[in-house]
Amino acid sequence: MPHGYIPPPPPAEYTLLFARWTGWLETRQDDTRTSLRHAYTLAIRPDEPIVAGRMVKILAITTPRTTHAPNCTPRSSLDTCEPHLFGRVEDVWRVDEDTARARVRNLCTGNRVVEAEVDFPYALATATHPTSRALRKWSAVDLVEIGLDSPECVRPELLIGACDGPRCWLAISRRLNTSLHH
Repeated sequence: MPHGYIPPPPPAEYTLLFARWTGWLETRQDDTRTSLRHAYTLAIRPDEPIVAGRMVKILAITTPRTTHAPNCTPRSSLDTCEPHLFGRVEDVWRVDEDTARARVRNLCTGNRVVEAEVDFPYALATATHPTSRALRKWSAVDLVEIGLDSPECVRPELLIGACDGPRCWLAISRRLNTSLHH
């Protein structure tokens, strides 16, 4: 190893997807009566490609809160909330000429949502390169043309703790709450 060599960072454990909730999906016959399925639309281009087998965490984009100081908040800012969706992309397919869809199996056991489908611009699905090269860089104009935001600021929701999939605090607190009432 050459002197002064700084190795690249390890690959991320998951890809963060900023997406807008668009509605409920019908439950399938193999889902239990208490299982829910949600639909989302990608709002911001992710740092990694959305591919089958990849772990992802979804943060839901919300309407900007008025609690922020108006003079200190950039115009193009977005707020997020934690929907407790952390899981593996099971499948990615083309919906139409402009849209691809990813099905994510949720591993957060504290959430009744067992699956989410995320629509995203098909251009992102076709713009990936081999792993030795970076993702294509998109200008703000390019992103708007394919239906994605290019915000100056994305604010996280203030949380007790972030969702950690199968080790999520929400699932642990529900189990504790249930055991206390029995």
